[in-house]
Amino acid sequence: MKACARRSVRLTGTLLAFIFLSATSPGFAQAPARVSSITWISSEPLSHAASHAASHAEANGPMVTRPFLETLADHLKAQWPEARHAVVSSNAKRAWQLIASGEQACLLSAVRTAERERTAYFSNTLIGPPQQLIVRRDKQSALPRHPNGEVDLPRLLADERLRGAVVEARSYGTAVDAALEKAAKNANVARYATSDYGSRILNMLSLGRADYTIGYEVSVTPDVAGALVSEPIAGSSALVIAGIACPRNAWGLTVIRKVEQILGTPSGAALLQREAESWLATPETRKRYGPQIEAFYRQRAKPAPIP
Repeated sequence: MKACARRSVRLTGTLLAFIFLSATSPGFAQAPARVSSITWISSEPLSHAASHAASHAEANGPMVTRPFLETLADHLKAQWPEARHAVVSSNAKRAWQLIASGEQACLLSAVRTAERERTAYFSNTLIGPPQQLIVRRDKQSALPRHPNGEVDLPRLLADERLRGAVVEARSYGTAVDAALEKAAKNANVARYATSDYGSRILNMLSLGRADYTIGYEVSVTPDVAGALVSEPIAGSSALVIAGIACPRNAWGLTVIRKVEQILGTPSGAALLQREAESWLATPETRKRYGPQIEAFYRQRAKPAPIP
């Protein structure tokens, strides 16, 4: 975690330097709504993405796909060549501080919530299954449940026998966020400001350093599936919508309207839908949510109005 923190500090420094240069350029000083450069904030450490691609290629040959946020950023750059683009990595807490303060930067992916919409404009990109409880298999029997078998999250968060680990400032959906807010002072629920929204927490669980976290079903990859399992959370069954988020000011409105023009096309929707469908980890989730996802991207193939 210390290495992650050091990397986050370095990347945050890069982010602030680019924002400073953008903010002090003549275009921004004279016309705040004119966009000549953009900082895109990724939830994935860029060095991690590059090293993952290299290791995958070495073990399995050339990668067929790239990390989605890299692909999305490249698509935006290609369709908006008249602007300067930079992509940096930052943890959720720092990224939302920048958005809330009106800096000239946009998050490439953020869960959409009513609270966040007060400080950001959104362009929808992804829709998918709700996040679930990810728990060590040897702790499954200790989970408090509703009669239908779903996990009772408030009771779990209050259970001092089990250790939770979540990402600070990350949104897990309205119902889960509300439960976490009420449990904010619980010492048995640790919060981490990770720069990749939680992959290291899964390793912590597999090593027995925590008992549960919250995440997407697809996160339980083969390398941790022997130790971990996902469970549905009571009251959290609605599809989750994520999007690009920009500051709620004149600059952010200009950027998000341009993003809508870029993504609100058949090719843009197809790019997004491929990623969304990759999160349907089982035949059951595909059968349950597939039709809603298809309907969403049929609508996504044209620009949405931004108030």
